[in-house]
Amino acid sequence: MNRPACVIAALLISAPPAYAAEPTPAEVFQQRTTEAESAHAGGRFDEAVARYLEAYQAVPSPDVLYNVGYIYEVSLKKPDLASDFYRRVVRDSTSRPDLVKLATERIAIIDAAAAANTVRPNVLTETPPDNVGGKVVVGEESSSAAPWVLVGIGGAAIVSGLVVGLAASSAHGDFEDRVGGLKGMRDNADSGKTLSVASDVLWIGGSALALTGIIWLLAEDDAPAPRTGVLQLSPSVAPSGAGLTLTGGF
Repeated sequence: MNRPACVIAALLISAPPAYAAEPTPAEVFQQRTTEAESAHAGGRFDEAVARYLEAYQAVPSPDVLYNVGYIYEVSLKKPDLASDFYRRVVRDSTSRPDLVKLATERIAIIDAAAAANTVRPNVLTETPPDNVGGKVVVGEESSSAAPWVLVGIGGAAIVSGLVVGLAASSAHGDFEDRVGGLKGMRDNADSGKTLSVASDVLWIGGSALALTGIIWLLAEDDAPAPRTGVLQLSPSVAPSGAGLTLTGGF
């Protein structure tokens, strides 16, 4: 056997096995952040947070802290944890100014949302307490002034109808007395007709309104739960006479 060959063979047999080199922190950081981005894209948000934190263990980076805070805020809906990581970004002296600005804005948004959720308006219920709206007891209706208004307006319309009726009578008298000649007779005839129609409308309307108000007052005393009425008064005038239509509910 050739001796050099034997020596080489002996050295190969006796040589210790070679081990793979340990990955550098930068390599671990690159690997873990790549895995975190893949997990985040796949909707595995808890896994993404875990991989980012492992990357931060290898290389402390404020960018990683911001990404973790963003996942907690937007994807996992945990604003308290998100705010904590954003504040770590702000406190980190190695953070870039633009990253600090972003983290500060996210903190402000979270704080504003928390304040809005803390201050809530009083919830209205179907059966409010008796003191709602001052001293007015819920369910008790106060007396309405609407019927008295109807009586007042109706009375005023009746009085106005009387005055207009007197004017119509005066114009009719002038027509019969032929005051002003032919032209005056025509004017008095037109004026008397117009005033007569207006008088009828005022009389009918005023009487209807006053009567409605009186009936309303009488019904309000007897009915335990009166309803607010909506009245519509529709007068009509024609050459043959005047009319008035009163509609509504009580």
